[in-house]
This record gives sequence, structure tokens and C-alpha cells, in this order.
Amino acid sequence: MAELSFDNGHTVTSQVSAALKPPPTPASAPPPSPKLIPRGMPNTISVQTPRGMLIKPTPVDKTLLSVGANGSVVPGQQPGLYVASGVSTLPGTDQGTVIVGGHAKASNAMVFNPLSQLSKDDVNQSQVTLAMADGELTYTIEGIDLVDKVDLPTQQALADNRPGRVLLITCDLEGGNDTFQNLIVVACDNAHKGCGAT
Repeated sequence: MAELSFDNGHTVTSQVSAALKPPPTPASAPPPSPKLIPRGMPNTISVQTPRGMLIKPTPVDKTLLSVGANGSVVPGQQPGLYVASGVSTLPGTDQGTVIVGGHAKASNAMVFNPLSQLSKDDVNQSQVTLAMADGELTYTIEGIDLVDKVDLPTQQALADNRPGRVLLITCDLEGGNDTFQNLIVVACDNAHKGCGAT
């Protein structure tokens, strides 16, 4: 029993029920650990912008891209991955830089033609998704660069094997015409935001 006193001198007796006491606060459970996705070849690649799906889920070539006699990497009809020691890796939870090459050509509807529609307004607003056998890897686009094709091998910032980074590399299109530049889309996963900074 508890007594409550009021200013008018009257005393009121009140029964406090244990049922009215709030239950003890349970210890908050730790957040679940992110799912580990082993490195491997993705099944598809897609690009989403605030305006909608720029590149719908598209199969990825299961054969790694190789370097030609002139030192250039030439993709096939599907997007392909280029892996080189100290430069790039296969995608996964613990990946370094992943390089995906794909064709773009003004005279043909090639797989990476839509990348030329990206603008600075899409930076930090658009995602690249790689669908893996064990789940999806999502990266936010942090940069869109143009590099002269002859200068691409000298771009040291692009050759760094940085954790959590994806580079989409294709030929640039402008005004419905091919140019002498490569378009490079730089994207980073949530755990490595800012990995695209040069």
C-alpha cells in the first residue's frame, strides 16, 4: 500500500499493482552479421538509376577477359571481367577492385551503350548490382570519368586494387557518335564508401 498526500491535507491510499509496472527491457540483440559471399563469377550485372533500370540484369561472360597483343582488353558480346594480379579481383565480400568491360558502339545496340546516359546527377544516386550464386553485391556509383583510350594504361588511380570497388569500362559515346575516349564508371560498396576518390 502507498499513501499519496495532496495539498488540501487529505491522504489517499493507493494499491500499486505489479501488473502495471513496465516489463524489464530485454538486452538488445546485436545486428546480424552481413552474409559472406565468396569470390566468384557473377551471374548477371545491372545498373539502376533514380529514373529506373538503366541496364536490366544481363548475363556476364563466364570467361575472363584477356589482354591482346597491343595491351588492350577487348570484351565479348556480354560484359566480362578482367582479373590481373595486383590490379583486380573477382567480386565477393572481401574483394578488391573488380573490372567489368563491355562494348558500346554508336552504330549498334551494345550491352554498355546505356552507360553513356549517366550524368553527374546520377553520382551517389545510382547502383551497380552483381548477382552472385550466394546473394547480391550492390555498389553505389561515385564517379563517372572519361579517359583517352591511349592514356588508359597510365591511369594509376584506376590500377590500384582497392577494396570494395567496381569499375565499368566501355567506349564513350557522345551525340550518337563514337569518341576516342573510354567511359569509366566507378562504384563502391557500402563498407568502402569513398573508394572511388582519386
